[in-house]
Amino acid sequence: MLNFFRLIIFLKIGKIILIEKERMYARVNIEHMKIEEVIEEINSLYKKSKEEGLNAQEKELQQKLRRRYIDNVKRNFRVQLEGIEPKK
Repeated sequence: MLNFFRLIIFLKIGKIILIEKERMYARVNIEHMKIEEVIEEINSLYKKSKEEGLNAQEKELQQKLRRRYIDNVKRNFRVQLEGIEPKK
């Protein structure tokens, strides 16, 4: 029973995020993560995928993190484009 409800503790930049093993990453709110944390987690999952492989939940998280990163890049690019004044 203890293994089923065992918690995994991740220490990320001074924050502790508790996650149930069976619902790994379910409580991680990707939208509220700093982009540096998103990149770090993407890289961590990539490394793990090459070393030992990812389970289905980790693959899903990896896709969500990548989508969050890409959306951030697009949003920043749009802001830069909107700030450009055309020459007259």
